[in-house]
Amino acid sequence: MTPHPRPLADPLFGHPQLDLLADRLLYMSERHVTRPAATEILGSPNARIETCGSSSCRNVPGTGRKSEHATANAVDISGFRLGDGRLINIKTHWANGGKDGAFMTRVHKGACRIF
Repeated sequence: MTPHPRPLADPLFGHPQLDLLADRLLYMSERHVTRPAATEILGSPNARIETCGSSSCRNVPGTGRKSEHATANAVDISGFRLGDGRLINIKTHWANGGKDGAFMTRVHKGACRIF
């Protein structure tokens, strides 16, 4: 699939430069995995996916091969902003245990089924 000719302007996601397929897969993951998990486990719906970027022309470390970011087929997710304002940060909450950890585990497993 060729990259989308213009940046996508989806307000749910923090970085608007994914190719069309990656954007739709991310939407499916948020709609069918992240949103229900946030509501069920944390008691508040997901309002925004926080990202570190998506389109960056770079190689896979240690290789001469372009990364998926070079063609806007990947996005680095840093966290999730809930409807009640809480930020569930991957670096902070990944191995936190409790409800935050259960949320992260469900989102990770669910996203792997979609991507």
